[in-house]
Order: sequence, then structure tokens, then C-alpha cells
Amino acid sequence: MLILLVFSFLAGIVTVFSPCVLPVLPPLLAAGYTKNPSRSWGIILGFISCFTFAILTLSQALHSIGATGNWLHLIAAIILGVFGLILLIPKLGEIFERLAAPIARLGNTISTRTAEGFGGGVLLGFALGLLWTPCAGPILATIIILSTLNAVSLTTVGITLAYALGAAIPMMFIMRGSSYLKKSLSSHPSASATLRSIFGVLTIAAAVGIATNWTEVFQKLALEYIPIIEVENNALVKKRLAGLVKADAGNSFVLRVEDMNATKDGVLPLLGKAPAFPANDKWLNSKPLTMNELEGKVVLIDFWTYSCINCLRTLPYLSRWYDNYKDKGLVIVGVHTPEFSFEKVPENVQDAIKRLHVNYPVVLDNDYAIWKSYGNLYWPAHYLIDKQGNLRYFHFGEGKYIETENAIRSLLGLTPMNGIDEMDRRRATTPETYLGYKRAQGYPFELDIFRDKEHRYVPQEVPNPDQVTLEGDWIVHEDHAESTSPRSYIRINFIGTKVYLVLGGMSKEPVQVMLDSKPLPAKYYSKDMNSKGQIFIKEPRKYDMIDLGRDYGRHELQIHIPEGISAYAFTFGDE
Repeated sequence: MLILLVFSFLAGIVTVFSPCVLPVLPPLLAAGYTKNPSRSWGIILGFISCFTFAILTLSQALHSIGATGNWLHLIAAIILGVFGLILLIPKLGEIFERLAAPIARLGNTISTRTAEGFGGGVLLGFALGLLWTPCAGPILATIIILSTLNAVSLTTVGITLAYALGAAIPMMFIMRGSSYLKKSLSSHPSASATLRSIFGVLTIAAAVGIATNWTEVFQKLALEYIPIIEVENNALVKKRLAGLVKADAGNSFVLRVEDMNATKDGVLPLLGKAPAFPANDKWLNSKPLTMNELEGKVVLIDFWTYSCINCLRTLPYLSRWYDNYKDKGLVIVGVHTPEFSFEKVPENVQDAIKRLHVNYPVVLDNDYAIWKSYGNLYWPAHYLIDKQGNLRYFHFGEGKYIETENAIRSLLGLTPMNGIDEMDRRRATTPETYLGYKRAQGYPFELDIFRDKEHRYVPQEVPNPDQVTLEGDWIVHEDHAESTSPRSYIRINFIGTKVYLVLGGMSKEPVQVMLDSKPLPAKYYSKDMNSKGQIFIKEPRKYDMIDLGRDYGRHELQIHIPEGISAYAFTFGDE
């Protein structure tokens, strides 16, 4: 616990540099620019109390009564607006201090300073506690998940308090700096009054922005130029957080690959009780299933999403296992956890399972509830559950099909098969390459990516191996890049025999492909191309860009993307 407390405290300190908290900095600057320093202590007390309460219990309490926090958010913004007006119109401050006197008298038992200003500071601190929303790192994200799961404990309270105390330190420095500035201008009344008015205007602007949500635009812009500092994003902290989730959230397991080392003499290890399915998720190809109903069956959980090529390559094996063993007691449940926003649409998933001939039950995990209950991190991922509901085997990614099938056969009481897993002998291919800025790793370092706004990208040199570049007019969003002109292109340097690209949108113009700066030979046309080598985008899904057959090698691909078409991710094959 000590490690998490230390890193929580440090994470709180650096949170002031988070672009997400910039809208509440003007009130902090303004708070120090008042006549009584006791207000600063009131703000710190109010902030720590409210922030801790809001993180741990407030959201869940509101959810339990069917309410939202919108009205609290609005009230907090109004409080900021009032303080801004007080800075602009000092006489309003006298009225407010009289109204806040009861709180000030209570604060007098805590502070030996004069009560004037303390009560107002506590109220302002409460408002900041409601509005303080730093860009969540691993620690704060875990605490929020635990509070959502009603898993608040002394440990989580301590970690949250440490985070709030850490955040309070730079807050106090900001307010003290503002106070020193006020003192330095004491001999220049007009300059001091002007600065006070500026702080008032900034505070009112922040209040209006928070109330109307336009600060989100400002935050997104700030993210382009201000890096997020994280001190807790390391293996040691993540290991402790995993244990915290296991202990406090009721997770029966936090899996590691090493756990499979417990297999002895062909007997699979016991890895914990399998989590239950949420009651409110939508099911396709089946009525809603429960783990209790599935007792006596061997269950294979497959985390997948329909545009993931790695998932799609596992589907033939899953379908074969289902056909071969369903009459012997095997049930496969495809947990469709979306990777992109369009994959959350039930109709799109229904069309995909029909097109892909998926005939076993599929549950839509749009809220990541099942994903979180397994502590999963991968597409695809397979979890095998025995007839008593115990997790006995798991595998992440493609491959090991013989091993997985033998695990199924073992739990069904059948003799093992002999064979070689052909997937283990595949040649190297370019890794999955995302085009949205959230997970973009394939763009060259020298290519500046402009987030969420249109930009004209100039032609680059031939990309380095496994790199991708843009040409023409594009808007790069969080999870995709959108073409905004008829002359937009993607170039990628890949190795393999097949290239796939997830595309969305609609256009009357076709997607067209060039190979090594030359027209694509007909022998390399993919199954999604017409007789002219063109691909027309009619629905959001994975499209086959090229099929080199047996001509494995490294090549450059140039793809013309029509205006209005969005490109999500490349995947590659050698088949």
C-alpha cells in the first residue's frame, strides 16, 4: 500500500500540469488575489474534502437514485461565476462574506486567522473539488472503477486522499504566488485593480465555459501542445493496482501468462471462478446466457471485434471447434467488445456475424463490463471454463490452435490430438497499424499529426519499413483518419502477402491501390475489388486491399482514399 500512497501523492502533485485542469486555474489565481490569506486554507480544506467524496462515493450515490451530476456541475460553475463577479465588483464581496459568516465561524475552530474569507474559501474549494477532473492516469482510473463497483475500502480512501493532498500542494503555490503578486503591486493601486479585474474576467469565462462545456474544445487544443506528465505509469504501480482490483473489486483472478506454467501431466491448472455475465447486455444468436445455466458445459469465451483481422483469422478455428464439439458439451460465447465507435452499433455487429457465418452465441460488451471482469487486454483472447465454472486455460492473440483444441478436448474428457501449430511457423509481417492519434505508432517521427482539425499533409519520402504517411487533406481523429478532399492518399511500407484496412463512410468514388508506384497487377487483386481493381465502400468493415499470393516480400502501397471515407487500422497477413 505504501508504494501506491507515494505514487498517488506524486501523481496529485503533477496533475496541475494536466491540460484537463486548465479551466479551473483562473479561480486559483484569483483566490490568492484577495485581502485575507485564510481563504487559501479554506479552499484547500474544501477541495480535499469534496474531491475525495466525489471520487469515492458521489457518482455511485447519484447513480443509485437515478440522478446525474449535471446539476452539481452547474452549481459549481455558478459558484465560480459569483467569485469572478466579486473580483470585478468588490462591494459584492462584503455581501457574500456576511452570507458566508456561519461557515466562517465554523472554520475559526480550525484556523487561528481571522474568519473573514475562510468560509468563502471552503465553498470555492468545494466547487473546485467537483470540477477538478485531471487526465486520469492508472491510479485515478483504477480508483474510479473501484468506486463504480462499490469497492471502496480504507486502502482506496487512503490513496484518494494522498492524490488530493498531492494536488493541493501546487494549488497552494499558485495561490501564494498570486498573493505575492498582489503585495508587489500594493504601491500601484491602478495596476492592482486592473489585474484583479482580469482575474475576475478569466474566472467568469472559466465558469461560463464549464457550464456550457466549451472548455472541452480548449482541453483538446491544449492536449496537442502540452504533454501529460504521468509518474505512476510503471510496471511496479500497475502490479499493485492489479492486486488492488483483485482484492477490492471481487475479481477472482488477475491473469498472467506464467499462470499456465502450473499445467502438470496434461492437467490444466485451476485459475479461479469465471465471472458472471452482466444481466443487461444484448445477446445475438441466442437468448441471454448465465454461468449457472452453463454448468455442466465446457465454455470457451472469445473476446473479439468484427473489424479486427487477428480476430477474423481465428474465426474458422472457432467455427470448426463449435461444429465438432457442440454435441459433446462445448459452448462458445463470442464477447464482442468494440475497438471503434461504429462497432458499438448492434445492427453492424448483426450484419457482421451473418456475413462471417458466426453461428454460436455473441454478447455485446459495449460497456466493457465483461472485458473488465476478466482483466482482459487483448483482441482476440480465449478463456476456457470447465463444467464446474472454473477458469482452466487462456491464450492471447492468434496461434496455438492445436494447444487450445487439446485443452478443449481435455475438459471434455477426450484424448489429445497430435499435430503442429502452423501459426507458429508464420513469417514476419508488419504489425497492426492504427491511423487515429490515440494509438498511432506507425507514423514517422518527423510527420506532425494535427489532432481533430483539417490539415493538408505534403508528400513524404518513401516511408521506412512498417511506417505509414498521409498525403492530401485529412482530419486525424482519436481512432481514425478522415479524408476531406478527392486527392487524399495513404502510403505504407509493409512486409507480407496480404493487406487489410478497416474503412468507414460512403463515397461514389472508389478506393484505388498502387503497388511500388505502379498500377496494381490484376493477379494481385483482392476479393473486395471489382474487375478494374477498384473497391467501393458501402459499409464500415475490414476491406482486403491486396493479395500477393505466394509473392511474399516488402513493398510500398499507395492507397487513394476518396473524400468522406474514414480509415481506421491496417492489418497484414502471410497466408
